Amino acid sequence: KDGRIFLDEYQVSMDELEDHLKRLVAGQKKQLFLRADKEVPYGTVVQVMGEIKAAGIDKLGIVAEEPRDRNRK
Repeated sequence: KDGRIFLDEYQVSMDELEDHLKRLVAGQKKQLFLRADKEVPYGTVVQVMGEIKAAGIDKLGIVAEEPRDRNRK
């Protein structure tokens, strides 16, 4: 929610994201999973998704949290 971007536990800037993705993920033909805080503006998430696509990564998964059921015990 504070605008920071991480690849695993390493923080990267939006400007560096594509290069890091190309170096770390694209050449390995692995799937990438994207997780964003619910308070991150949608436009920022879309921008990150664009950087992922620009890096040549076609396999993108979205990590979502299960909704809380407050009636469960």
